[in-house]
Amino acid sequence: MSPLPSTELARFGGLINAGEVKDALAHKEFCLVLHGHSHTGWFGKEQWPERHEDWTIRIAAAPSLSSREVQEHNGYNEIEIARDGVGGEVGYQIHVRRMVREGATWTRRASMGPFAPGK
Repeated sequence: MSPLPSTELARFGGLINAGEVKDALAHKEFCLVLHGHSHTGWFGKEQWPERHEDWTIRIAAAPSLSSREVQEHNGYNEIEIARDGVGGEVGYQIHVRRMVREGATWTRRASMGPFAPGK
């Protein structure tokens, strides 16, 4: 998944129909897409103002957990989903934290959220 809805990548280099996939995910009201394989950690946020009632999709790419062939620190994404229930209404808050290995310790390098689905 690319950070731009119209970006299409070459075969075997990524998702060929990324725009169509993200359009379908927004239509079904997905709020978070997790992926790896690129071995690069980054966060993205997309809205298509003219479509899907301004629904927001967030993208969290995870760095490589253990590879010597990448330039950035090895790491992973930690996802926390908190459920709030007040007066019969249920809400959720999502927080994504990127953890990287620096020497012998794991350190929080970046964060996305907390956010509620669709906001």
